[in-house]
Amino acid sequence: AFAGIANLTGGVANRDEFVFEAAGTLSGLLDGGLAGFDTLVLNGDGVDREKYGRIERLAVVMDAKRRQVFAAVFAADPGYIGLTPGWRPVLEAAVLAPEALLAQVPRPLHVLGEGLRWHADSFSGPGITCLPEGYWPPTAAHVHRLGRLRAAAGLCADPDGLIPIYLRRPEAVEKWEQRHGITGLK
Repeated sequence: AFAGIANLTGGVANRDEFVFEAAGTLSGLLDGGLAGFDTLVLNGDGVDREKYGRIERLAVVMDAKRRQVFAAVFAADPGYIGLTPGWRPVLEAAVLAPEALLAQVPRPLHVLGEGLRWHADSFSGPGITCLPEGYWPPTAAHVHRLGRLRAAAGLCADPDGLIPIYLRRPEAVEKWEQRHGITGLK
């Protein structure tokens, strides 16, 4: 760990790793050196702890239409290495009404995601904190951090094995079936 450093320079033809904590700064230059394989690591999630407190449980919500959300809930667990390093799933991704989601999750709960644009009123009450929109989109630094942790644990995804998850039939198909009196098709 270093403090008060203006410039950082790595070695020639090796693997340098430059790690910055959430409050870390660099007033000068960062140079990995000639050749080699260098890595920049940005730690911390950037959440204002003084304003929003410690995040124990986090619900990520997206609008699923029909007064429902597509959501998953995670608990902070620094030792967890899986799909979401540092965040152990406590409610797998599902489509459900906001009230059904909240009935399954203890408080305190922090909530983020574009689903709050349509369902913010449902996510209010004691022990529920909605994070502002600036925290909703994933940043490149966070994606890099999660990918790096997974790779270090040998949990690289096989790109040929990635498949989309369809939790429900397309809305256009359901509307067409309703218009034509067709029910019960899956």
